[in-house]
Amino acid sequence: MRLAVLQLSQQSAESLSPPASERERQLVLIVDDETAMRDILSMHLQGSFDVITARNGQEGMEMALAHLPDLILSDIRMPVKTGFELCRDLRATLETQDIPIVMLTATDDRAMKLDCLRAGATDFLSKPCTAAELVLRVRNLTKMHRQQQELSSQKQRLELALSELQKKDDLLVRQERLAALGRMSAGLIHEINNPLNYALQGIHLLKSQIPSLPTDSAAEFSEVLQDINDGVHRVTRIVADLRGFASSPKSRDHQPTPLLDLMDSVLKYLSHASKQGSETRVEIPPALFILADRNQMIQVLTNLVKNAMDAMEAKSYADDDGPLLIIRATLEDRRVRLTLRDNGIGMTPEVREHIFEPFFTTKEVGEGMGLGLSICHSILSEHAAVVDVQSAPGEFTEFTLTFPADDDSPK
Repeated sequence: MRLAVLQLSQQSAESLSPPASERERQLVLIVDDETAMRDILSMHLQGSFDVITARNGQEGMEMALAHLPDLILSDIRMPVKTGFELCRDLRATLETQDIPIVMLTATDDRAMKLDCLRAGATDFLSKPCTAAELVLRVRNLTKMHRQQQELSSQKQRLELALSELQKKDDLLVRQERLAALGRMSAGLIHEINNPLNYALQGIHLLKSQIPSLPTDSAAEFSEVLQDINDGVHRVTRIVADLRGFASSPKSRDHQPTPLLDLMDSVLKYLSHASKQGSETRVEIPPALFILADRNQMIQVLTNLVKNAMDAMEAKSYADDDGPLLIIRATLEDRRVRLTLRDNGIGMTPEVREHIFEPFFTTKEVGEGMGLGLSICHSILSEHAAVVDVQSAPGEFTEFTLTFPADDDSPK
């Protein structure tokens, strides 16, 4: 009989690579230093469960980690490592901390039982026990363990679903805010444009009068007029930004567009803004295409590259280091992933959280309204592209744009 039980145990151990939730039969680990007791317990359980055995607590711990059984039957008094020590170690290990542990005892030592309970024992069985009691106790506990595993799995799925719903809710709120701001901006543009045109015409007329002024007054007049002109043009740029924000992208004219060609156009346009000594590495396969509106995508990429250049320009580098912008694109699971990583000043988590919000900016007054990334976000949303931003203050910023497969993209 002992040979048959050992063969069964070996076969069970070899077939228990799947996780507990995928096994058809529950797995029971018996830990006892007495061969006869292991054989008897195995004989009682083998009709309903898969069984593996260990000769002491140390061996039991190793087998528990290797096979993650649904239940452990353990003697208390054993050499090498006692049942109490085994129970304590099982509860202290993440992989095994939830496995039911039934302690086998031939005595009624209450102090010892209390120690085992403090160590995390689930239940006790007195030796010898009847086959019916053993099977029923093990069946109930393994069933409860499987149910707990299923509840834990359902909880994780619900938490994941809740997280996804929260993200979608945040996106809807953001889109509604953008739409409301767009409507407000459209009204402001209409009200501001006419006074701006009058002001620009007036400035032009005043400039034409400068030659007729006395020499000692002309210089001061010209300087004041230039200040007015600069202020009006700043308002003009603000209106232009608002116009771009208010006219949220609605075009559906998305065509297969070579990504490398887009990036070449952007870098040529921004070549004058590149800091001396800076390096830009472009790793984009020539045959990589995205479905996009070319002009809108150039607007997005220009904004991202210019922001990267500004971040690098604001940082001081060591002699053996320098500004570096890496632009890389890959095709993964039929989706195009474009990353732009600079080694500039980086962003704090608080700044990163708000960068796509309208009118949020970290630049000095007069250097921008904070609409650029908001407009980029709207354009990318229209292209069904996903944006991810990673950054560390003083180290780097990385934008990752994931474009859908051709058949998933807006047409």
